[in-house]
Amino acid sequence: MHPATPLDRVAIIGVGLIGASVGLGLANAGVRERIGFDADAGTAEAALRAGAISRSAATLEAAVHGADLVVLAAPLSEVLRMLPVVARTIPGSCVVTDVCGVKTQLVEEGERHLGGRFVGGHPMTGSEKSGPASASAELFRGAPWIVTPTDLTRSESLETLHVLVAALGAEMVRMPPREHDRLVAALSHLPHIAAYALADVVCGTHPGWSRLCGGSLRDGTRVAQSSPEMWADLLLANRNEVAPAVRELAQWLLGAADALDSGDRLELMHALARAHRSRTTH
Repeated sequence: MHPATPLDRVAIIGVGLIGASVGLGLANAGVRERIGFDADAGTAEAALRAGAISRSAATLEAAVHGADLVVLAAPLSEVLRMLPVVARTIPGSCVVTDVCGVKTQLVEEGERHLGGRFVGGHPMTGSEKSGPASASAELFRGAPWIVTPTDLTRSESLETLHVLVAALGAEMVRMPPREHDRLVAALSHLPHIAAYALADVVCGTHPGWSRLCGGSLRDGTRVAQSSPEMWADLLLANRNEVAPAVRELAQWLLGAADALDSGDRLELMHALARAHRSRTTH
């Protein structure tokens, strides 16, 4: 074990892109025992072959038993179902975290089952690709890793998260769960909805788009290749923050449509110039 990484045994639950990247990063940091579990046995086998985990467990209970740290890297709905099982299986000193993109509900449930041993987490990086074959030990390097401690969080639990984040080369950013959800509604969830909308409106009605388009459409719709099932769950879980953001975007688009309909160049220029300033000066 690397001397700067006081983690002897880490359980990674869900070894797709993010979970397997955590495993590869921890392997590079010298964590030898990285026990993986995935509901899809083929995914677990692929993660084992890739070196992301040192051993694949047959059950969730077997994976988390005796762990120093549990990283829940499964979809939100699965993580919520796993929490009571994890809580009754892990040792009292074990810390549990997650990597889900919505925090308020999950932190409430995590603390209900685990108290101060649970610390919400969310690495602000990823890919439209999925699975351990796309994983990388460098995925988190230099990226923000938001953690959402509360008044219940133990100082030892937060220190364990600091060790994890540092081992993966990320930068830990602390904020309350609700602030996180407001932030990611704007920075992540709304852009995904916009990408899905653009892909549906343009790619869905122009079969030959991929042969003719430039970089703007490819870049603007890249994340629409992400799992619709996963994103539907995330967006619904954060609907109180995402819905107003979607309406604000819709109002902007309708305003642009009105300016185009009326031939109002000045109004259109104002809208475009305001957006240009926002993008280039912040």
